[in-house]
Amino acid sequence: MNPVNVGTRVHCILYGGNDGIVYAIHGEQKPETVTSLASVVMMGGNADFDIVWENGTESLRIPESIIHSVQWKILPGVANVEEIKAMREHAASEQERREREAQESHARFCAEVDSLKAQPEVAHLEQGDDRHSGKLAAKNIRNELKRAFPAIKFSVRKEHYGNVNVDWWDGPTTKEVNALTSKYKAGSFNGMEDIYESAISPWNTVFGGSEYIFCHRCYSFDVLQEAVRKVSAQHSIPLLAVKTYDSGEAYISRSNEDDVRLVYDYLENRGFYAERGSSG
Repeated sequence: MNPVNVGTRVHCILYGGNDGIVYAIHGEQKPETVTSLASVVMMGGNADFDIVWENGTESLRIPESIIHSVQWKILPGVANVEEIKAMREHAASEQERREREAQESHARFCAEVDSLKAQPEVAHLEQGDDRHSGKLAAKNIRNELKRAFPAIKFSVRKEHYGNVNVDWWDGPTTKEVNALTSKYKAGSFNGMEDIYESAISPWNTVFGGSEYIFCHRCYSFDVLQEAVRKVSAQHSIPLLAVKTYDSGEAYISRSNEDDVRLVYDYLENRGFYAERGSSG
């Protein structure tokens, strides 16, 4: 490995890839001491590097071992003083823009919070400072569901930190319930990066939030059986066997997956708001 100089061009593959230029070096370089453990954990080196990137950001004090890792590449060519100055001026301008936009976004957020607190149409909801745990969110979800669907009994439980489960029989569709509960979600799980991404909204700030909200619509035997009959007639498929768990919740016994999906798609477009077995 060769030493890196001011003006050296580099590329980092992280976060979609970005090209940059080294504009400052701190400490004495010792590239001969850089080693890797299974090409994953980098060790050694002595210097740190400041880098300005083409996207208008800067990275400070990047360790020498990281610069020489498999996620980085030394590019050909050396930037001159004028190019480095122009890129740093662009980065400073972009930083000012980001800070200005962040301040404006924060001001809009605070204004929406104040507006929500004063709105008479949500005066029936409890206000507080619980943006993550789900405790306040569960109370308000229970309140909203009772007002929206007074004939349906909902079970709203905060079982773990940031985890609210909503269960009900027949009644409204899952889509209808999600439309009411989704505003209490305080973020979502990013499966690509295997992390939970927080996204606190003004609603969460005033009326509570929960990291996860799970909605489960249970079907009674009569409702599911009637759906099976109608789907069978509409699509000319065999009648599917309906059974019940010990809890009383009905389910379709092992059958063709496409046929089962037709039944649940049928149910998810229909609400049952009176007694179990009655359709609306």
